[in-house]
Amino acid sequence: MNAVNRRTPSRFDALRQTKLCVAFLTVLALALLAAEATAQRRAAGASETGTGGTITGRIVGEEGQPLSNVRIFASRVGGAQGFAAGASSDDEGKFALRNLPPGAYLVNAFAPNYLLDPEPSNQPSGRIYHHIGDSLALRMIKGGVITGTVTDANGEPVVGLFVEAARVRHADGRTLREGSGGRIWQPRQTDDRGVYRIYGLRAGTYIIRAGGKGSFGALTPYDLNAPTFYPSTTRDAATEVNVQAGQETGGIDIRYRGEAGRTLSGTISGALPPNFAASGGIVVALKHVAAPAPELFMPLQPGNNGFAFDGIADGDYDLLARTISPRDESAAASLPRRVRLRGRDATGITLLLTPLASVSGQLLFDPVATTSPDDKAACRPPARAPRAEEFIVAVTRRDEASAADQSPDFYNNVNETAPDDKGIFQLRNLRGGRHQLLVRPPAADFYVRAISLARTPARTTPAATPPVTAKSAPTAMTTPAATPAQVASDAARAGLNLQAGERLAGLNIYVAHGASSVRGRVVAPTETAPAGASPGATNAGVSHGTLNAGAPAEVSSLRVYLLPAEREQSDNALRYAESGVTPDGTFAFTNLAPGRYWLLARPAPGTVEDTPRPSAQDADAVRARLRREAEAANVTLDLAPCQHVADFTLRRASK
Repeated sequence: MNAVNRRTPSRFDALRQTKLCVAFLTVLALALLAAEATAQRRAAGASETGTGGTITGRIVGEEGQPLSNVRIFASRVGGAQGFAAGASSDDEGKFALRNLPPGAYLVNAFAPNYLLDPEPSNQPSGRIYHHIGDSLALRMIKGGVITGTVTDANGEPVVGLFVEAARVRHADGRTLREGSGGRIWQPRQTDDRGVYRIYGLRAGTYIIRAGGKGSFGALTPYDLNAPTFYPSTTRDAATEVNVQAGQETGGIDIRYRGEAGRTLSGTISGALPPNFAASGGIVVALKHVAAPAPELFMPLQPGNNGFAFDGIADGDYDLLARTISPRDESAAASLPRRVRLRGRDATGITLLLTPLASVSGQLLFDPVATTSPDDKAACRPPARAPRAEEFIVAVTRRDEASAADQSPDFYNNVNETAPDDKGIFQLRNLRGGRHQLLVRPPAADFYVRAISLARTPARTTPAATPPVTAKSAPTAMTTPAATPAQVASDAARAGLNLQAGERLAGLNIYVAHGASSVRGRVVAPTETAPAGASPGATNAGVSHGTLNAGAPAEVSSLRVYLLPAEREQSDNALRYAESGVTPDGTFAFTNLAPGRYWLLARPAPGTVEDTPRPSAQDADAVRARLRREAEAANVTLDLAPCQHVADFTLRRASK
């Protein structure tokens, strides 16, 4: 345990820390460049040996015109297995990402003032993953622009001031999800006329601030001043600005207040991981309670446990600290600490580090025998069997008590990985509490049959955990797995209850071939069903039919639930699913276990976020209530192995 430095940092220290922050960001950028260079060298090595696969595609603009010289970047999911590759589009907009090892990839594209459409999601259940052999059709749209002039109290232009735009809501009005990650501020500097121009903005609602240190880490004469928010106010009273894709929003003029900012300072306490001083440091993050991501980061070197943020405006903030170390398995983090600034500095704040937990296990292919010749014919083996590395294993908190009680990385709420070629996986940096596992198969005909915890799970402290090895692991897709009946705990239903610093091992995820899917549309009571709709589907009703038929905003506030109709499956959490409804009324369920299901459409509970936590997996009482409503509505669907229904019509009840 390191001794705590309880000296309160001065403003000189704060400026020194700002310089350290600049150095930290510079080192981080160099590290990212080095990672890309390493990836390119690895790709070149793969090319020499003739190994690896390819993802191809074409990228176009809003009118379908090919876009050339666009940089396309693919990163493989999987922590230590991470692999990155890049390519540029040619004159026809075509590109090829070559020499890719097996895995699941996230693909993004970069061009000045252009944005990938639709917006890439950074939530596990909303991400779009790609695999070797895929051919992508990407579309980019022009970003929006915000421009204006910054003047002082005398009307003179303020020169060299950073002005930043932060998106707070999507174009459809949804609030950006807490912990959505990424850089929310888009900084630009005023010119000699005091004019700023921020471009490349995604459509949505923004707040604009001028001054303050900001998230960019640059040193300016205005660093110790509190930021001024458009038009000339504090964060809480800021006027929001709407931005349309490809449109310029002008006249967003700011009268700079130039007021001295407040200071937030304190110390880090708690037990640090073994050998931490020689291998890493601590980063403290500051986030306004209304923002989806932190505004400031402050790196601390080993042995220095004091921090200070200067130039902070009055308001409510969350502070969080976590360790940064090459050995993520020995990481620690504090819970977010809510701090209120009102007219004076806030000093003496203590952030208590606690160890983070991890979960390790294995993904196992568990073939299920079909029962009829028709089923066997429909479920022919895939042309290319998926590999374990192509599956995604993610985790989400099930017991988030409040917005302030988020992931230990509230600036990066995604915690996911991919197994290795033996199916072995490990999820790290998990805060204590109950968690739910999410598994994303790479192919339509595979589903998760069971998630089980070994009868005598390995629960150890970080120091005592041996490394996970694949020495005794069966080969994926070839070795029959133990049946779920041989283990005692149904982790899909109960979730994982982790203690701080715990290393939970022995988790088995069983996946099987023979999945089904259903895609359909929720229609009004008098609407004609689409041609070729599933027989009998037009007689379907829903338990809540009091919404105004045909109103897109109200339709998209619905959620469609899929529940097992067989009584013996009522406790099987993996047989419950839910889907959002698009403005045109469509919904989709994929990677479903074959069986008999009820469908139920009802208003989404509370505020509709990017990826609402599945209600049916939260508690037995929630599942029981949904089952009663679904049984009363009596909309059923029988799904045979490998059956893919593409035209199910769910008719809403009359008012």
